[in-house]
Amino acid sequence: MSKSFKMGAALSGILLLVVTACSQSTPPPPRPKEPSPASQAWQKLSNAFIESYMQAQPSFASQAGRHEFDGQLPDLSMHGIKREIARLHDQHDQISAVDPSTLEPRERFDRAYLLAVLDKDLFWIEKTQFPFSNPAWYIDKVDPDMYLSRNYAPLNVRMKAYIKYARAIPRMVVDIKENLKSPLPKTYVELGIDQFGGLADFYTKDVAAVFASVADPDLQKQLTDADTAAAAAMSALKATLVAERPKANDKYPLGPELFAQMVKQTERHLRAESVPGAMRCKNGGE
Repeated sequence: MSKSFKMGAALSGILLLVVTACSQSTPPPPRPKEPSPASQAWQKLSNAFIESYMQAQPSFASQAGRHEFDGQLPDLSMHGIKREIARLHDQHDQISAVDPSTLEPRERFDRAYLLAVLDKDLFWIEKTQFPFSNPAWYIDKVDPDMYLSRNYAPLNVRMKAYIKYARAIPRMVVDIKENLKSPLPKTYVELGIDQFGGLADFYTKDVAAVFASVADPDLQKQLTDADTAAAAAMSALKATLVAERPKANDKYPLGPELFAQMVKQTERHLRAESVPGAMRCKNGGE
């Protein structure tokens, strides 16, 4: 028997084994485990948390991709702030009441994560009393950048969302002026003057150019009117803070006790590397 014939027979045998192995049916994958009653209850609670958070923080919701909230601003009246504090405490109580030992590893991480979000929000809104002393607390809630620079929708759609946002600014400015209690710390006053004054300039000088290519005269008029009113409101807020300068004080430090509380409530680190599918809700976006 020739050497080439032997090699051909060997290769044929190997090929036959491969074909035979491949032709055998693979066993079906195991059926996924049914979620436990505790997991089902947790899913319902965590979903309710997310929806409640989006409703209370529509600016964050839009940033996170929930564009049905586009153009909406949160209720930052005194009543709205008190209601938000009560909502955060209620959510904290509900999630704290869940026994983590009954949850899957991913769900335990999600529970710890949501509690960290709530602790952080409660610190900045309640413990610091920043809504009543620090103009900078409001800045991220009135930032319109998403509608101008994020290409998530056609320009005319974003323009309509921006107009809705701009129309809400005067009402929010009234709430901010009513919330801030004189005297304010000097550093906070100066920061507010710079930021709110900068927004007034932005409305009048920069926004129109972004939407200039939208060929809709009615929308363009709505934009001009909304920007004019928003700029006037921000200029008035800046003037209010300028008038605060003579009364401003140096009471801006948190102090050792509140600083320690800040570290405890806002600097929590959670490890999720080994937890597949762990929740990504806060500190992120679209």
